[in-house]
Amino acid sequence: MGIIAKNLKIIFYITLVVFVIDFFTNTLVIDNHDWDCKNYISIAKYGFKAFPLLSPFAYRFGTPFMASAINAMTGFSLYWCFKIIAYIGVIFQLFSLNLLISSVIKPNRCLYLVILITAFSIANVKAMLFDVYRADHLSYGIILIQCYVCWRRRYLILLILTIIGLQYREFTIVPLIAYIFCALKQDWMKFITFKYLVLTFFCLFFGIMVPRVLIPVTGSVQYIEFSLSGIKRAFTVLLNLKRDFNYIYSFLAYILPILMLASFIDLKKSFSSFSKDIRRFLGCYILFVMILTLFGGTDLIRFISYLFVPQCLILARIMTKKSFINVVLVLFMMSIFNRIWWFVPIWDYEKYLDFFGGYDSRLNLNSLCRALELIFFIAIGFLIRYFNVVYSREKI
Repeated sequence: MGIIAKNLKIIFYITLVVFVIDFFTNTLVIDNHDWDCKNYISIAKYGFKAFPLLSPFAYRFGTPFMASAINAMTGFSLYWCFKIIAYIGVIFQLFSLNLLISSVIKPNRCLYLVILITAFSIANVKAMLFDVYRADHLSYGIILIQCYVCWRRRYLILLILTIIGLQYREFTIVPLIAYIFCALKQDWMKFITFKYLVLTFFCLFFGIMVPRVLIPVTGSVQYIEFSLSGIKRAFTVLLNLKRDFNYIYSFLAYILPILMLASFIDLKKSFSSFSKDIRRFLGCYILFVMILTLFGGTDLIRFISYLFVPQCLILARIMTKKSFINVVLVLFMMSIFNRIWWFVPIWDYEKYLDFFGGYDSRLNLNSLCRALELIFFIAIGFLIRYFNVVYSREKI
């Protein structure tokens, strides 16, 4: 099969998966609450003349401007313009995942299963289709391409993608930071000359500081400001035990497929199978995503979804040693835990906050039930692995 035919087959498969998930996903009703997405809709309508124009939403103008452009060219309603971007974003994300995995691991039957696991994750697809007005539809795909060019040592392309990505979501700076940190300790540094470091400084200044200087924001709802009071709040966040509980829950909930499929030994072997360069890059990537998630805002379960890069690569390694039936079982149970087949209860704000769990410092009986549900599915994964080992010994 030629490469074009193969890619078209993958795109068809991805599109079908997205359509199925969208069929079981309702749409956010924006009139019954003061949602963040109203800021993006306002920017799409009025540009930087929107009022109020709040930080950080004003600095994520990429998606609203794209929606506005589609609206001007086609006459579609803003909802359908954002919906088109949402579809492009999730398909772009899952196809780029195929590109990244194929560049590190020889393509095999696991590729389609890894794509499906990502599609069944809490925030990577369903949340994007539920809240089509979000600003970060394209950020996942951009990050995957950034990681790909990192491993190809294409530093200038990485810088350009970072500047573009920062106008969609702040997490797109993670691959660049991880690359630079890795370069300080290995031969990647020869690809970053002094001229490149100077260029990096100016590019980041242009991508981060210039919008914050030129865009006339009228207020701020930043979770943590870059100020003395922001530093104090950061310490408050660290000492907030309820938020710490949700932080840990969100992390474990997102890596549920790994916890169900792999033992600690499997995980160690899988990670060790990558080259030293990639291991260091992934370690830095995980660290910076965890830091940004901790201090980034209230929606922990969505922020932690940027761990999809290391999770997918590790799963692609692990699943080569697992039976097809085991992986399908995990996929099914994962889809149940992540509520893929349920509508989001947008008609009740309290139920909406508890639907996925992991929201800021919100801790109640529903939160504890979600945590117990998570433990239950992890235990099932352990039992599956245990009986597989017993069966293998008896077979011998």
